[in-house]
Amino acid sequence: MKKNKIGPIILVVVLIVVLFFILGVRYGQKVEQSNKVINYLLSITPTRIPPTQQSLEFVSYKNTKCGIEFLYPSSLKLDQQGTWSAQFSENKKKVLAFDCVGKRQLLNSLGEEKIASREVVFKNPISEKNIYVLIKSNLLPLFESSLQYVNQ
Repeated sequence: MKKNKIGPIILVVVLIVVLFFILGVRYGQKVEQSNKVINYLLSITPTRIPPTQQSLEFVSYKNTKCGIEFLYPSSLKLDQQGTWSAQFSENKKKVLAFDCVGKRQLLNSLGEEKIASREVVFKNPISEKNIYVLIKSNLLPLFESSLQYVNQ
């Protein structure tokens, strides 16, 4: 009678061992799959860090006939300079122009350029001349804060 009781116990033990074996194989497959994902992610070349933006430098401009002096970013290029006027551009687009003779000359000098700009008129308290300015909107605060009136 004892032999009859050992047979089912051995069967249960064998089934438990087979169950642990199957569970171990499945767990190993999951670990292997996650290792492949990790290896793939580690093998990807990291993206290049964009270079830091260069600090902004400013240049001083002075026109003695108009009696003004102001700062402008060094990225702007002085395109035209006359006795009573000047024009600055950035990437071949005019972004700043001023004229001490009259507004008509200023607008004619810019031609048909379309820029988000503001037309501003300043009066030089020293020479009593009007200064007509056509400027890109984002440059106006710099222009206004750095504008100084000088003697001719």
